[in-house]
Amino acid sequence: MRFGRVVSSFLTAFAGLAFAPLATAQIDGISITPTQTCVFQGPEGGPFSPTSCDLSLVNSTAAPVQVDASFFVNWNPAWISGTINGQAITGSTAQRITVPANGSLPMRLSLTEGVSTVTNDSSDRIGGFNIADVDVPQRALSAIGRLQFTAGNDSFSSARLIDRVVFTIGGDNNGATKEAGEPNHAGNAGGASVWFRYDVPPAASGTVEFNTNFSSFDTLLAVYTGNAVSGLTQVAANDNASSGVTTSAVSFTVTPGQTYFIAIDGASSNGGAAATGFYQLNMRETFTILNDAFANAVTLSGASGTTSQFANQLVQTTRETGEPSHGGGGGGSVWYRWTAPSTGHYQISAGAPGIGNFPVIAVYLGDAVSDLTEIASNTILASATNTVDFTAVEGAEYRIAFAGTMFANYPINWGTVSSPNPLGLFSSILPASRAVGFGQTAGVFANMLNSTTETGRNCRPEAPNMLSDITPNGFVYVRANAENVQVGEINTPIDIPPGAVQNWVLNISRGVAISSGRVGIRFVCDNLAPAPIYPAANTWVLRVLNPAPADIIAIGATNGAIPGVVDLPVGGLAAFATAGINIGPTSSIVVTPQSTFGSSVSLTVCQTNASAECLSPPTPSLTIPAYLEAASQADVRTFSVFVQSNGQPIAFNPGLNRLILNFTQAGTLVGATSVAVRTLAEPS
Repeated sequence: MRFGRVVSSFLTAFAGLAFAPLATAQIDGISITPTQTCVFQGPEGGPFSPTSCDLSLVNSTAAPVQVDASFFVNWNPAWISGTINGQAITGSTAQRITVPANGSLPMRLSLTEGVSTVTNDSSDRIGGFNIADVDVPQRALSAIGRLQFTAGNDSFSSARLIDRVVFTIGGDNNGATKEAGEPNHAGNAGGASVWFRYDVPPAASGTVEFNTNFSSFDTLLAVYTGNAVSGLTQVAANDNASSGVTTSAVSFTVTPGQTYFIAIDGASSNGGAAATGFYQLNMRETFTILNDAFANAVTLSGASGTTSQFANQLVQTTRETGEPSHGGGGGGSVWYRWTAPSTGHYQISAGAPGIGNFPVIAVYLGDAVSDLTEIASNTILASATNTVDFTAVEGAEYRIAFAGTMFANYPINWGTVSSPNPLGLFSSILPASRAVGFGQTAGVFANMLNSTTETGRNCRPEAPNMLSDITPNGFVYVRANAENVQVGEINTPIDIPPGAVQNWVLNISRGVAISSGRVGIRFVCDNLAPAPIYPAANTWVLRVLNPAPADIIAIGATNGAIPGVVDLPVGGLAAFATAGINIGPTSSIVVTPQSTFGSSVSLTVCQTNASAECLSPPTPSLTIPAYLEAASQADVRTFSVFVQSNGQPIAFNPGLNRLILNFTQAGTLVGATSVAVRTLAEPS
């Protein structure tokens, strides 16, 4: 017995689907015409022809006859339905039908949408009526509908994509043909080939094996690269895998991201016809995960697309030093990078919808695995889904992590999604950084601007999933007035009118360490798109350490045409000023400027006196051996950051193109402030 037929029969029985016997006994005076089985033909997935079949239930006696009619189908969902005299016959429970004297009732078998789900695994797909004698149920007759599959992947251009989650494909090459220019697979003329397409994940390296074990005929198997059936390059081919067998097997080293085409044909001898019948294509991958490390992230391109990830159950991936706890969980991950082509609503999904076992998906901004801002995640907690929706900003590069799945392989999809919620909610946070000890409260000021024409409903700040392990009171927000004085109840949303700004005071207390990453507070209203998150403009660098670290509260100032923006001449020099105070313990602090946009500027910093004069020549970084605690002595420090253009223009994008002054203690960020930057033409 064929392996595919055994598996199919087991699954059918397991699903509780009953196979009705094909009765041959007759009911006196009752017949079905025409008597032949109705055959629906088509490739796997459809379309099938015909879509319905009309019959008649005939009574040749002079008196009405009652019969019991039931319906059976050996697939779920049902791919075929039936009516008698316009009445639907469903399920195995018999319905009493009266056939008039010397008359007939119309019967119809019709395909349903479920036909597209039926697979060609060699098991006969049948369904239809069972008409039984009321008094002697064993006396019955049947009207049968049967699916007959044709080779939908007969041609190279219609090659069937191999699902990398399911490693076995069954089918039938009956009726398949050989195309003009098609090579002789494994050196045999064949003549009844079917085609498959296999896409190697861009992050996979290793070998793959294909074989036709459990096929019912003498198979030929060949693997190619190329774009046309008449211009293929053979990668591997085989007729008989070993002595005494007629199935085939190949194994080869893959190229990451490469598409391969696989042909299964039937062997022919002495110019005879090619062998045909049931085939089974089996696949086994032995891969190394290339995008395990953040630095090796695979690039995704465009507003939408799809790819596949070889995960090897992700348990073999590593967790890097400083890597976030994706969605509030742990474990290793694989990484992708994607630049938004335009500002809008986007969605990333992994696996198949409705399947409950899928990766955690986390979306970040940032250039280092230890300094990332979580934008969105599908959290490991209850109600998780296999999709993540977020507002992306044009030109921003997002880092996407997938972690913690039992899938060996899964598809990844990304694209724009329509949303009834308009864009136009913006936020800011000050100061940009806080550093506290275990259990201490870190607070910042924030505001939300509703620039839409709608009143924002139930507007509020929300903590990201990366902070899901804090207590319910660990994240608290309170409404504040224009002077940042608290005026509302804690954790209470508010409506924000069009064009209005709402201030907040945010507090986080946490009893476990945070030594890396940024807290990307989400600012949301029920009927508006969330405020876009920018890593240097409206995120909060939070450090929780034991013992408590220094806690530098810093602000920056510019003298350009727009407050908070450095106007940098192309090829010229500009500067901005910073003041900072340490409200934590006295510590040695390193002060370092950086940019968010690469190497188009050179940065130096100096500490200044009350007259804004450098106390020493500017350097790429400077060390303050003892940045005093404010409680013991007022120790406001001032700095100048000098920005030298290398001649490349910098677009005015205040959310992405920014200059940052970082304050670190033993390599841990304990304070920061930032300003935007743009280049202007040199004065004439």
